[in-house]
Amino acid sequence: MNLVSKFAAPFSMLVLAVLSALPWGVPAESRFVLPLLPAVAIHYWVLRERAEMLPEWSVFACGLLLDVLTNGPLGFWSLIYLFAYFLATVSIDWSRNGPIARWLLLLAAVVLLSLAAWFISSLYAVELADWRPFAWGAVAAGLLHPVLAFIFRSTRPRLGRGNNVLFERGV
Repeated sequence: MNLVSKFAAPFSMLVLAVLSALPWGVPAESRFVLPLLPAVAIHYWVLRERAEMLPEWSVFACGLLLDVLTNGPLGFWSLIYLFAYFLATVSIDWSRNGPIARWLLLLAAVVLLSLAAWFISSLYAVELADWRPFAWGAVAAGLLHPVLAFIFRSTRPRLGRGNNVLFERGV
């Protein structure tokens, strides 16, 4: 594994977290779309690559960075991203059924993440938060998954001249 592919997962999460914190001028209904994109990256890297490429501390640090950059409650996005990591790791066995199964698993995970974010936001505000931004964020993150997957796929190591191939019998 070369250096680029070793740090591709944490770096992509870092880039998405920083992009999520930038003032894009999006309407209030869309404010939870961008912060869910690092959760899509977590899901991608855990299911398609190895979970070792994305250590838990980097997931936590990415959420904490987003909390600091957006001046939000510390630990909110860290908790959401660690929950995304958990959902991805428990669904690894089902992800081997192909790309549609992985996409459906992502949709289910994003819905659960949005529900968790809505619930935590409601607890934090001590009143029921508006559910529409969370629902729109889940839909948009699910639809943006193929685009992000295409971008992430370009960081995979390619077999070429000088690389060895190890053939193993599957489990």
